Amino acid sequence: MRLIRAFAITALTTALGVTAVVIPATAAGQPESPYGDSGWFPTPSEPAEIPGGALCAFPVRLEEPIDGVRGRVVATEPELQEEYVGPLTVKVTNLDTGTSATVNASGHAHVVTYHADGSQTWDWSGPIVLGFRGDRVNNHAAGLYLMTGRYTAELAATGRTITSAQGTEKDICAMIA
Repeated sequence: MRLIRAFAITALTTALGVTAVVIPATAAGQPESPYGDSGWFPTPSEPAEIPGGALCAFPVRLEEPIDGVRGRVVATEPELQEEYVGPLTVKVTNLDTGTSATVNASGHAHVVTYHADGSQTWDWSGPIVLGFRGDRVNNHAAGLYLMTGRYTAELAATGRTITSAQGTEKDICAMIA
């Protein structure tokens, strides 16, 4: 989710087919940060509206009432790798009924690897919010889920593959239907 940009938002923007911007390396193997010696940078997110049928059967609005996620570069060679951590809540509203649910998505993205082809590999401990579009190739049912536990996933414009799962999931679409 942004979890790669702040876990939940990256997950959500990736769910919409938006790809992350890769920051070029400036020194072989030595991450540099324009944010000072700590290396941590803010990862603010914007609300998003997703049409019905994309994640849930109805249109939804996603907002982050608490968004303190920050990231840092952990490696630049051979590929950019970042870590994301911090407090995050995601409010998901059914735009047809006004019903909403706010969930804690303050997971820890241990390593997010950005590949040259635009795909990403995530290794995280949840909770996070992750969407699976019905019009993409996934090894998971379409929908929007709160995933708690330890997961690894491959994310690409064509779909998502969960490669390791040790945890629980809650169907957010069902919560607000």
